[in-house]
Amino acid sequence: GGEKRGALPRTPVRRGVSPLQKGGAAMAAQPVSAVPHARRAYSLVGQGAAARGRRHRDGRRLGRPDDPEKFVSGADGNRRIDMRRCALLVTAALAAALAAQEAAKQEVEPKRLLVAALDGDGKDAWTGYAVSDTLAWRLKRALKEGVVYDYEVLLVGLQRGLLRYAELNKETSARKLLEVTPAAYLLTGRVKSDDGKVKVDLALWRKDGESLKKRERHVEAESGDWEKAADAVSAAAADLLGWKLDRSALKGLTVSAAAFVDYGRMLRAKRDPETYAEAGETAAKLIRSGERGAAALYHAGWLYATRAGSVGDVEARIKLMDAAKKAFGAAGRKLAGTAGVQPYVARALNSLGLMHYAEEEPGDAERYFTLAVRADPRLAEAHHNLANVRRQLGKLDKALQAGAVAYRLMPEAGICIDMGAVFMDMMDRAVEAKDEARKKESLMKAETWFRRAVSHDEDSLGAHQWLALVLDIQGRPKEALPHYRRYKQLGGADDTTLDRLDELEEKFGSDGEKK
Repeated sequence: GGEKRGALPRTPVRRGVSPLQKGGAAMAAQPVSAVPHARRAYSLVGQGAAARGRRHRDGRRLGRPDDPEKFVSGADGNRRIDMRRCALLVTAALAAALAAQEAAKQEVEPKRLLVAALDGDGKDAWTGYAVSDTLAWRLKRALKEGVVYDYEVLLVGLQRGLLRYAELNKETSARKLLEVTPAAYLLTGRVKSDDGKVKVDLALWRKDGESLKKRERHVEAESGDWEKAADAVSAAAADLLGWKLDRSALKGLTVSAAAFVDYGRMLRAKRDPETYAEAGETAAKLIRSGERGAAALYHAGWLYATRAGSVGDVEARIKLMDAAKKAFGAAGRKLAGTAGVQPYVARALNSLGLMHYAEEEPGDAERYFTLAVRADPRLAEAHHNLANVRRQLGKLDKALQAGAVAYRLMPEAGICIDMGAVFMDMMDRAVEAKDEARKKESLMKAETWFRRAVSHDEDSLGAHQWLALVLDIQGRPKEALPHYRRYKQLGGADDTTLDRLDELEEKFGSDGEKK
């Protein structure tokens, strides 16, 4: 069907058109990579038409003696075209073109993978969370092209998709997660302990137009030997993905083997705000037991900072924030002398940057965001934050550079809005410089980013507000009106924006026509 991504577009079929001609028309709509195959199909179509068009004076068709593979002798001694043979050749050419199209799609399709927590009952759930976290950590370090989203991105997806308490190894959950996150691929699974073994059913989900494709693998390992269990799951995941991976990076655990199950318990409790206290207690237990890896330190800092946000007492809040900064700092210092991608070191440094940004120390924030990018060049949040702080510092060109990288890694509405806002700042500078050309160009680029934000999230209040404003500034109030209205519908409460909506409603009326 032509509605599915990657399928042949529908071609109008006219009465009297031969299968060869229909095949050639469909080939005309193929991507560039399929053009050589298309030329072959067109050549066959041309041969058939030429043979049908050339007739002997007694009405018998004449063939082409210089092309014996495609023609056979007739009973009367003349050569005639074998239409069945020709049709088979065209069918083969079409099949080759479709294969080329599928290969091209795989090459350009974004390799954006989200690793979900593995389902399980009781303590098996703790094992599942620790195994999936180790898998994401390994894949982040091993993947040569593309991006792997970690547990933090999963938590956001669970909140957006209302999946906080749902089992994730189901089609409904997988479909929702792929809708609310930028991921094109999703790894889920289920863990079960039985007869001294850990058994994992792993599933890879991939968006294919409106449908989902699923591939599965089953692995087993000795219970308690977490390194081997992680090795087995990593090998199965690599096999399912079929991507270019640095196999030497598919080793190690995010925490020590002794802390593995408790670490998974902490991650499981971190999924639900109602169990943050349990998560914090487990994190503290890990730190007291001597666990000093970047992963445990980062999560401990995250839980301290999150708890501080809900504490009313000022002194207690300051104490918790100091503890968070200390944990993040200890994790961040592991960057020195460490080779390769360090996902949790990057997370910790990014968190330190956010803390300095909140304390109105943009210079220090920029420094930590830059370090985070060095620790993990594919951490989209660090690039996004770097873009925002550079915008605040007036480094607009550098802000655009960092924002473009962030969008490539994680295409979502929030990054689009911030990119558009940078161009609005450029527009302000153009107005001050009385540069009309730069002003117009900046407004056009800002509009592009705000429209892109709306396309990613039609319910984004900020996207509609900004888009309405930029259209209004360009003298297109009628186009801005629907976005002002949508802003109000979504609960927007900015007085200036709502006053402008009232003015336009008075001017154009509810039908959008000028009074």
